[in-house]
Amino acid sequence: MRFILVISVLAITLSGCNRKESCFEQEDKLVIQKCIDKVIELREKHLSKSCYLVSPYLDTLSLMPYSEEEKKSLLKTLGISEKRFNKAQADILECGDHYEESLMDMSNRNEGYGVFKVNKVYKNLVQIRFTDYYEQVGKQGLKDKAEFRPNQMFEYVCVIKENGDVKIALETASFYD
Repeated sequence: MRFILVISVLAITLSGCNRKESCFEQEDKLVIQKCIDKVIELREKHLSKSCYLVSPYLDTLSLMPYSEEEKKSLLKTLGISEKRFNKAQADILECGDHYEESLMDMSNRNEGYGVFKVNKVYKNLVQIRFTDYYEQVGKQGLKDKAEFRPNQMFEYVCVIKENGDVKIALETASFYD
């Protein structure tokens, strides 16, 4: 009897240790859609609400392209320490390239030139990369991780306010030749 009790406690303890927080929760989809809508609103001259794809793979975005001042300002806005943020980033790196079918369902076309790649980095922080390609990209190509030649890329750090509104805290752009 004692042996069964010890095994049961051990099994419960080990399953609790191995249970990792999921890389993508269903409510993340709503938050990410709000962020995509905000980016489209910001870039409405260049983007259409009816013409984009969303990659089914979570991105491994980071704050590397931003200055130290921008990073400090963002951390202050979020109300977290750099150490805590770095811990969250490390967890996100483990989720990089995680396949999530429901992200693909957010696409509103089967093919197009623009693709959003996303990652929810922290409770109220989402990073988004929008890449514009020279050739058309299809959903199957995204699933298969086909290589496409980028034309330009825009990265956004979105902060979700307490009232649910989205604020773009940081943005950067890269252009290719």
